[in-house]
Amino acid sequence: ADGTLLCGSLGYEMYAYNQVEATWEQLSVFTNFGQEWPIWDRAMYQLTTVAFHPTDPDVVYVGTFPAGMFKTTDGGQSWREINVGWSNDGVFSLVFHPEDPDIIYAGTYNGINRSTDTGARWEKWDQGWPAEQWVFSIDFDPRDPNVMYACSKNGENKGNGRKGFQGTVMKSADGGASWFAITTGLNLDQEFYEIIVDPRQPDTLYLATQFEGVFISRDSGAFWTPWNEGLTLMEIGSTLIANPMALSADGSYLYLGTNGSGVFRRELGASDRCPDFDGDGDVDIVDIMLVAARWGMTSADPGWDPRYDLDGDGDIDIADIMLVAAHWGEHC
Repeated sequence: ADGTLLCGSLGYEMYAYNQVEATWEQLSVFTNFGQEWPIWDRAMYQLTTVAFHPTDPDVVYVGTFPAGMFKTTDGGQSWREINVGWSNDGVFSLVFHPEDPDIIYAGTYNGINRSTDTGARWEKWDQGWPAEQWVFSIDFDPRDPNVMYACSKNGENKGNGRKGFQGTVMKSADGGASWFAITTGLNLDQEFYEIIVDPRQPDTLYLATQFEGVFISRDSGAFWTPWNEGLTLMEIGSTLIANPMALSADGSYLYLGTNGSGVFRRELGASDRCPDFDGDGDVDIVDIMLVAARWGMTSADPGWDPRYDLDGDGDIDIADIMLVAAHWGEHC
């Protein structure tokens, strides 16, 4: 929020960027990482994920492997461990509850942990997840934060997974207390790096995969289809990748980083929306009638539903009906 840029590194702790000197400055050491990790017979990783408090930029959380969680309340000048209830585990992703910043979810090397008191105590919060999942990404339905989505790499066999099951995509309808798989249409012999809920069309989800580019679901994860028009390389990355896909701040563009072919951008608009409003899998006369029934409504009216405003101009009119008609017969 104040323009400070922090960076986590592979082997040398945390850095902050000094804009005056145009240099990176190493922050205070968290703990001693210069030792072997006996479980896997290798040096301890220093993969870190950083999360800024939504309203206080001096409060920052950092996840490490395998030393758990650290927190600063003074913009990074000092850090302290916040690992009560935390297992001997690493962190891939950190997200705040959209409506309560005291609640934090952490995607770990073994599922998901949750804290309800700003990180003072943690608990496992991943009933239904397969074992040893490295959770790279967590997102929420903006209409109901109890609806959550997450995706992972299978960390079995010291991170090598197993043939036919290299990762999964999961959903929760109760704030993460229980989860179930949403993988119809997906090849599970690959890892899944990022899942994003479209804030303007929350039934639409975007998923970054390891080898098959981007997939889209228009029905809250019930079914997935490829969405790769324009991509020249389907491979996105490896297990060490972080945040390969992101929405622009206004939700108009989706950005994707690939493993060797640079960054791609796709504009999100009415043409990307499959207007199957009645949920029968096809765009037909019923969907046109559902839009027509809202003729003349504006974003200021009670009961406004932005799903029917396909051109995004703030009112429902003939242009929106024509956009539905343009999808006539489409299977969603």
